Amino acid sequence: MKRLKQGLILLVAIGLLCISPVTFNQAAADIPPDSVLYAKGGNSHGGSNSGAGPNSSSSSKSNASQNQTQTAEQVQTRKNTPDKVNGQHSNRIMENARGTLKQIQEQTATGDRWQEMRGQLSQVKEQYKSRQVTREEAKALLNESLTLAEEQQNLEEQENCLEDLAEIDPADQETYKKLGATYRMRGRQGVKVFSNGTEIKFDVPPVIKEGRTLIPVRALTEGFGATVDYDAENQTVTVTKGETTIVLTLGQNVALVNGQEVTLDAKAELNNSRTIVPLRFIAETFKLNVDNPDEDIVTVNDPATDTTTEDNTGDTSESGTDTTTDTTTDSTDTTDDTTDSTTDNTTSDTTTGDTSENDTNTTTEPTTESTETTTD
Repeated sequence: MKRLKQGLILLVAIGLLCISPVTFNQAAADIPPDSVLYAKGGNSHGGSNSGAGPNSSSSSKSNASQNQTQTAEQVQTRKNTPDKVNGQHSNRIMENARGTLKQIQEQTATGDRWQEMRGQLSQVKEQYKSRQVTREEAKALLNESLTLAEEQQNLEEQENCLEDLAEIDPADQETYKKLGATYRMRGRQGVKVFSNGTEIKFDVPPVIKEGRTLIPVRALTEGFGATVDYDAENQTVTVTKGETTIVLTLGQNVALVNGQEVTLDAKAELNNSRTIVPLRFIAETFKLNVDNPDEDIVTVNDPATDTTTEDNTGDTSESGTDTTTDTTTDSTDTTDDTTDSTTDNTTSDTTTGDTSENDTNTTTEPTTESTETTTD
């Protein structure tokens, strides 16, 4: 029995001697390069690591190559993730908005649902601006909301939806016509001026004088991105946008455009301690398109905004061009209103496909100075 036990011990010892080198090499290959076992001068027990050197080196190179491959894949994944995440977020916003509309339509919700809907539609506008949803997708949802508000005779929400539609598509003339009618039903009288789809807020309301719209000069900074300087001593107003400079003198019908004299049919003047200036003259001098889609609304758009319905996806379709901006001259300024009204109505036809505007063109041409208040 004693000899048997000694024999077993001997066999175990021999087995350990046989497998130790293999086990040691495998263990060394699995040790990360930056491990303390690879510290210069020996292993964790203070012994030499020279026996594991060759296998360790090749394993380290292999691991480094794998790490580099994984890192490149991770970087590419991170690059692709934002689009995917943003797309999912946009879809979720659209679905939530349609869900809220359905609840309002089924009349299972309280009035607070319209307020919730308003917040969701604001998110949709932001998604459109950041190119996460297309113009047509945003307009479709807003039109659904508008239809529901009309069915419920909710004038406030009709106005909100129409203002959102104007902001998304500033060239849509039908939107402004509906908006003007809604303003009047809500008791909001007076001229409103929209620049690229956004209403310009005035501290003094615009004035209609001799068929011309005059607006506070400071509003030009907000609405057109121009700079305004006022010389109290000489009573002059200097308006600059890009390479164009306009100098107007209060009470005089002559202005300077880049140093050249131009005759005005509407003078700059003071009104309620505010300097007011002719809107159409300044806008068209800056090569902006001016239109009157409604009797109480004047629109001023950049040509790029006014002549195309370009979607965020990059597709563009022609919706008509305003031919009056670049052809306005000093000698024909007094008849600009009639000309603009005729040609811009043609633009409206092309944009909306509504052929009923031809009747408007026929009646607008003979407009005289006494009735131009609705065509500025």
